[in-house]
Amino acid sequence: MILKNIRAAQHPVPNHANLQKAKIGAITILPYFSINDIGKKTVIDSNTFISKTKAALNYYARNVSGNNSLNSLYYIGDQFVDNRVEGADGSAEQKNNAHFIELASALAIIDFMSKSDEDLKFSNGKVVNPQYYEYGLKNATNAISFKDICDKSHDSIAMPLTQYTLFELFFKNYLDEFSTKIFADNGNNKLTRAALDSRFTDDIVKFNSHFEAWLSEMAKSKVSFSAINNNVKRKDILNLVAGKPEKLPGTHGKKGDWKHIWMSWL
Repeated sequence: MILKNIRAAQHPVPNHANLQKAKIGAITILPYFSINDIGKKTVIDSNTFISKTKAALNYYARNVSGNNSLNSLYYIGDQFVDNRVEGADGSAEQKNNAHFIELASALAIIDFMSKSDEDLKFSNGKVVNPQYYEYGLKNATNAISFKDICDKSHDSIAMPLTQYTLFELFFKNYLDEFSTKIFADNGNNKLTRAALDSRFTDDIVKFNSHFEAWLSEMAKSKVSFSAINNNVKRKDILNLVAGKPEKLPGTHGKKGDWKHIWMSWL
């Protein structure tokens, strides 16, 4: 309905002409989990997921992809028989753990936004050459690490997730300990808790708590994303990337060339 209203926008809707020819991408997430306790906590029956998915895809084929109204349509899903979650019909009880499917779905947005205007043409009320995509892993596995995702996904998330995990661990475990060091306490831009705005640090603490839970929940799924071990302690801090053990000083470049060691990680 949203797609239809955008493409059919008319006066007096502001900028209706731009809406009609907007570059639009969408993702459809196919089943990737099944439900426990059917009939007890929920009326949702995961045994009907496949039949309902077929019906939905048939509708999309006629009314979404079939009429050239989308520039790009992404499909993602997974075998869901063994990936069981507790059922609930909404409200506070419906708290599914984070899953790699959701991370991969977010990557679809990045992929779409990276496309050129030449790839997203619109003419005479229709999309020119609509594109359809599926997401696939480089290696079939139930414990996904950075080496198992394709190069484009790796380039998008491997270093940022690793860098932010290092920051999260530093902020949580070592900020106060290192606040008296020269790099933290000298100069105009001090990295001490007292020098930081408490509103900012409170927000960082809250966000980092959700970030930590997000990584942990994905790692616990039947098909897990366990690329980063954010439970590492001080002596193992450079072993937090799964399958990429710490390379000691002197193994790359000059002894103590930490930047070189960092780059060799990923």
